[in-house]
Order: sequence, then C-alpha cells, then structure tokens
Amino acid sequence: MARTANAGVRAMSTPESTAHPRFTEALRELGIADIEVRRFPDATRTAVEAAAAVGCELSQIVKSLIFEADGVPVLVLMDGASRVDVELVRRELCAAKVGRPMPI
Repeated sequence: MARTANAGVRAMSTPESTAHPRFTEALRELGIADIEVRRFPDATRTAVEAAAAVGCELSQIVKSLIFEADGVPVLVLMDGASRVDVELVRRELCAAKVGRPMPI
C-alpha cells in the first residue's frame, strides 16, 4: 500500500497494476514508462469521486469518455472539471456526426 501525499488517502499502488495491465503496456509502448498506475480499493466511477480519493482538484483528474464519430468508437480524454465540446470533437475528427454510443 502506498500513501498519497495530497490527502493521506491509502491506495493499492504498483507499477504493474493488476487492474490495468493492458493500459500499463500501452504506456510502455508509447515510451511512457515512468507513470505509476494505481488501483484504489473503493470505486471511483466519476471525476468527483476520483479527485476526492486522491485529494486533488477536480481539474487535475483526467476523465475518459467514449463517443462515436460516424459510427466509429472514439476515446476522448478531458480534465475532470470540463465538459466535452462535441462540435469541436466532430470538427477535429472531420466527422459528419459525433455523439454518445448506443448502449449494447
């Protein structure tokens, strides 16, 4: 267990987190090997919960949101305090339509 500096929150922490081994491997493949992936014992399903768990500002959290651009899944990373500008995403991707995917 590692102790976070910001709020004294205890979290399970290993360089090879069993929670996200594919994410850790993808970081390595991108040449980002000095990042520590952490798995917290309590759920952090929202940016607000994640910020509270690590004791940081909401804007310091990165949230991941899935959208569809012309039917293709797209991962959008956004700071926790902001909302995604769907029109900007559409323009950046040169897509005709961008929106939240339909549930399976």
